[in-house]
Amino acid sequence: MLEIAEGLLFVEGLLTRRHKEMIATSLSLQNACPYCADSHGYFLCSQGGSAELLGALRTGDLDSPLISSPECALLRLAGKVNIESHTITRSDIDAAMQAGWTEAQLAEAVHIAALFAGFNRVANAFGLPSPFPGLL
Repeated sequence: MLEIAEGLLFVEGLLTRRHKEMIATSLSLQNACPYCADSHGYFLCSQGGSAELLGALRTGDLDSPLISSPECALLRLAGKVNIESHTITRSDIDAAMQAGWTEAQLAEAVHIAALFAGFNRVANAFGLPSPFPGLL
C-alpha cells in the first residue's frame, strides 16, 4: 500500500499534491477513518491548507468559499467514486471537465479515490489510531 501511495499520492502528478491531500482527507472523513483523515489533514496543511479548510471538509461543506469551484467539482466526483461509483456516468465526468479539469486529471482523481476507499478500510480494520488526535 505504501509503495502505491508513494508513487501516486505523495508526488506531484497531473493533480497537485494539495488536491490529492484534499481528496484523501475528504474521503477519509466520509469513511470515518481517523488515522487517514488526520494524517492527510496534516499533509493538506503542509501543502497550504488551513484549519478553516479542514473544518469545511470535516462538515462536508464543499460549497465553502475556501474550496474553489473546480476543487468542489473534483471533490464531488471523488466522493461519488467513494460512495456510489456504480452510478457514475459520462455526465459526471463532463461536469468536472466543464469545471476546468482534464480527463487525465480526473482519471488520476478516480484512482486516488478508489485507493482511499481501500486504504481507509484497511486502516479501520486494524484499528489504527490517529497519529494527530484532535486535528479533525
